[in-house]
Amino acid sequence: MKQEFLESNIVLLGKFSPSKYDKLFFIKNELIKEEKFSEKSIFTPEFSNIITDKLLINVRSNQLLIVNRLDGKIKKSNKIAKIIFENNSEIDAVGFNFKYFIFSDNEIKEHTKKVFYPINSEILNKTFDTKDSAFGYYASKKFLNSRMKLDIKPVLVRNIKDDVSLKTLSFDFNFHIMNKENYIQKSLNEYSVYCKEVNKIISNYE
Repeated sequence: MKQEFLESNIVLLGKFSPSKYDKLFFIKNELIKEEKFSEKSIFTPEFSNIITDKLLINVRSNQLLIVNRLDGKIKKSNKIAKIIFENNSEIDAVGFNFKYFIFSDNEIKEHTKKVFYPINSEILNKTFDTKDSAFGYYASKKFLNSRMKLDIKPVLVRNIKDDVSLKTLSFDFNFHIMNKENYIQKSLNEYSVYCKEVNKIISNYE
């Protein structure tokens, strides 16, 4: 099975002044060099949209989103989140999100039935015990100072280059951390541990 990293992102929830997060803020805090800003970046009183070749940062009045486009650059997005948190006392919660695709050589319906078919669920089995049924998985638990959620589902992805539809499994990880007992600061400092947990789970499907 082949895995493909799509993106990771960090979401900060709270109160933000978009105009505060201009070019100067990121340059002054040594987060983004001036020449790295794309011409498509936008700065307004209502929102800021910062674009580089590796990052996308969107700031609105109620949330700040940092999207990491490369698997090997997780430390950069975490560093930005830590600086922003240190400069804003009105952040209520933080979310760490990771998205992967797993491509299978086998028929996706047969594969998901083998892995996720609810053997002990009489109600679902009556409805979905068919050849064309596909299955997914949802789980939630406490992990460190977060609530961890994992959503796995079969999806159809179109390869634009070859104009071919590919059947794959989508893995969406979410770690939600509330701002209590210094949980956000602790979690930002332990970000690599969250990444390792995701990689450990994904590696089981290789």
